[in-house]
Amino acid sequence: MGGLGNQMFGYALARRIAVASAARLLIDDTSCFQNDPYRRTYRLGHFNVHTELAQSLLQFGVLRNIAPKMLRRAGKYSIRARQMFIWQNSTKFEPELLGLRLKRDVTWIEPFGQSEDYFVDIKQTIVKDFEPKATILEYNKALQQQILKSNSVALHARWFVDSDQHCKENTSMRYYETALRTLEQRVGPVKLFVFSDDMQKTMKTFHHLILGRDVTFVKSENKELQDVTEFQLMRQCKHFIISKSTFAWWAAWLSEAKDSSCQILYPATVNHGSESITAWNFPNQIPMRWQPIAE
Repeated sequence: MGGLGNQMFGYALARRIAVASAARLLIDDTSCFQNDPYRRTYRLGHFNVHTELAQSLLQFGVLRNIAPKMLRRAGKYSIRARQMFIWQNSTKFEPELLGLRLKRDVTWIEPFGQSEDYFVDIKQTIVKDFEPKATILEYNKALQQQILKSNSVALHARWFVDSDQHCKENTSMRYYETALRTLEQRVGPVKLFVFSDDMQKTMKTFHHLILGRDVTFVKSENKELQDVTEFQLMRQCKHFIISKSTFAWWAAWLSEAKDSSCQILYPATVNHGSESITAWNFPNQIPMRWQPIAE
């Protein structure tokens, strides 16, 4: 399932299917995180998601191994075969899921769902579901006020590979330089709030980019809840320069849902999941209204 951004995409698609089918949505918070190499855990419990946790008998368990084989035999794109299992394992947009109405007592879904086209018709429901719980709002209040009172720009740096910044997986400095100039031309002087999964590397690499600019490197007060609390800060920014990251995608999308004047710039590079660590900018993933910036 992945980290917070991927979990949000999976939830949004499952929520859309559940709403369309008038079905009850349960989440397995255990099976897909077993043996996770990055030690990721279920994070959606910190938001007001409309779901319950599945009891052990309804969790995926061994189904995660046998269901894909069953689907291959039955025909991967057969709606009939997929009334019990919905298993997405590619970036291809599947419009047939929008018309799916569940008929089984129990349907197991392991979604990919990385497109707003899967859930844009219940947009306000998704926005409401991803409001943070009150406990999350207790952190970083001073920083939150700085963001809300300024012409704030969230700049996100994600390091997929611990190597030179110009490799295919990491977003290039050329992109950040061009994006920042473009955004400043559009919205005037800004206050930068930099978010990253490796802040030490980001501060070192971005040294020349931030010279003469008003910049805050964001570090949450709570290490255990770092991803969730920093996400909450990030989504409150007015404009965005995102990396090749679903975490940043969601922060930008939720901010834009509250304020349509939000400017969102993204790296135009296309990464194929079969050829790199991360898939990015595949068809339907990035909203057409967002601004691509070449790397």
